[in-house]
Amino acid sequence: MASVQENRVPSTLHNFSFCVSHVFYVSNLLSLLRIAVIPFVFWGLLKQNYWLVFGLGSLGLITDTLDGIIARKLNQQSDLGRLLDPIGDKLGLLSTTLALIVINSNFPFWAFLVLLCRDITVFILKCCQFQKTQQLPQPDPLGKTTSWALAVTLLLYLLKHWQLFEVPMWLPKISLFMGLSCALISMTKYFYLYHPRKH
Repeated sequence: MASVQENRVPSTLHNFSFCVSHVFYVSNLLSLLRIAVIPFVFWGLLKQNYWLVFGLGSLGLITDTLDGIIARKLNQQSDLGRLLDPIGDKLGLLSTTLALIVINSNFPFWAFLVLLCRDITVFILKCCQFQKTQQLPQPDPLGKTTSWALAVTLLLYLLKHWQLFEVPMWLPKISLFMGLSCALISMTKYFYLYHPRKH
């Protein structure tokens, strides 16, 4: 018991629990790995390195799928994991969309702004909720669906830009519409749940 207390980082947040040992949970290590490869994916996009991008991108999607499953199976759910997972998702998606714009892939800049504003809004709402309850919000399945929908959209834009496969012009646009729709619906849900209302 003493060793656990020694590893616990002091905090004034009543219900936020963070132990150094949580960093070494398999699920959290996978999330950290996903975050660590983001700069290399960005660099690979700028350098038109197909294999690096698809290899690391696939690794990111696999770890994104496995971290939650492993956390539940091994009983390794933690506040640190609830922080790392969405951070990895947002950093990965935003950095990839920015790289697509830089390499002139026809990914619309306005869509990047919509995603950025959406993520900032959700972050502020979650901070307000955390300040009120002193508890981290639970993961939202709709948020994970949004991340996957946007990941498919980015993949389609990449395939079309690199001309690796014959991608119909309308397909990335339809996928983008669906991904943005999920993003805005999830933001509306967060706003309804977390926006302070007067009674």
